Amino acid sequence: MVRVEDIGSQTLRLWLDGQAPQVSLRLAHRVAARVLSYGDPSLWSYPGHESPEDLPSARCALSVIRSNLVLQVLGQDAEAFSVDWLETYVRVAERDYINLQDTFDQNVGEALAVPIAGIPGAIVHRRPFSDMDSGSQFQTTSISGSAASVVSRGASFGRPTQHGMERDDAEWWNAVRADAAAALSGGNPALHLSPGHGAAWVKVRDIWRKRGRDWDFWIGWNEATIEGKTLDFGLLKAVANISDGTWSQGPKAVAEEIARIEERLRLLDLVVELKRSLAEATSAAAIGVASPQQRGHNQPPDLIDASMKVRETSTAIRAALDEAETELAKPDPAPSALTRIATTLAATVAVAASYCGDKLDIFITKAVEEGGSAFGKWGVPTLIAYWATPNGTMQMLIKGLFDLASKLSP
Repeated sequence: MVRVEDIGSQTLRLWLDGQAPQVSLRLAHRVAARVLSYGDPSLWSYPGHESPEDLPSARCALSVIRSNLVLQVLGQDAEAFSVDWLETYVRVAERDYINLQDTFDQNVGEALAVPIAGIPGAIVHRRPFSDMDSGSQFQTTSISGSAASVVSRGASFGRPTQHGMERDDAEWWNAVRADAAAALSGGNPALHLSPGHGAAWVKVRDIWRKRGRDWDFWIGWNEATIEGKTLDFGLLKAVANISDGTWSQGPKAVAEEIARIEERLRLLDLVVELKRSLAEATSAAAIGVASPQQRGHNQPPDLIDASMKVRETSTAIRAALDEAETELAKPDPAPSALTRIATTLAATVAVAASYCGDKLDIFITKAVEEGGSAFGKWGVPTLIAYWATPNGTMQMLIKGLFDLASKLSP
């Protein structure tokens, strides 16, 4: 049995064969992330492509980034993408790989080859006789073989002397063993880049910064990856799923789409928070709801009436929030649906607010007196009355829905 500390060029595949499939994908991603920076600088200094606005260079850099991103997502969930999607992706990426070598040189092409080599493993793991295998330069028969290919390509690409580094097999395999240990544990520790790898990333980061805000997301993404910080899996998957057509348009189009995705996910989190708050308030109210027959002299009729009317509107609000959650969970929510939901929420909350009038302070006082932090029967009217205020959470959602709908509209 091969131990992590025994991993080397002759034993890596044996070690991988004895591990769960997800370990191979995690290792492949960590190794690819180490060498991501090599090749990128030469894209921007290649004769005829030195301009910051050069689209071929930007497209090539994005191809390398996206393949690393896809492998990163697969490292967290081997079934994050459908097999058909992955097969199509590898075909497109392999075409980009060929174009990179034709437009620039083999060295630049290898920057893309390293992460691509790890993706077919996720295909053959689920579809052993994949059509992708036929004629592909990245064909593989197993997920462990795919990961071993990433390590092999990374070893020759990530440490060549033309990058100003002397070959150091001991340093490379120490890094691979550290990545193998991390992959086996399921954790995500920092990569601890070697001096050469670290210097390469600093150079690439400076290049991206000089090319404007469209690269900000990728700077943060790669720094977080290197430092071992937890990244939003849903965000990473959604960005990887951005259409091929958008990626081919260059960094500005991709950055704009990422901004829309981030806003959609922010609003989705907001909806979940609002639904949770409403459910908690409703649950508390069920414990101590006052019926008309239970009204006492210490409960003014107008206050009870307002409370009951506001609670009645909570059903409509809950339904609209459910619809908002469903729509925002879609990769491409319909602008018309977002506008309709926002309009419904605005109107319903406004009606509730009209019942409350200037009673918010009273609702809060009653909630504290009778239910403490649980709010009791005053929870729902207190919550919805707050939502109706200009700075309330609901108003943030309504405005956000309208704004996102306008950005998504053709």
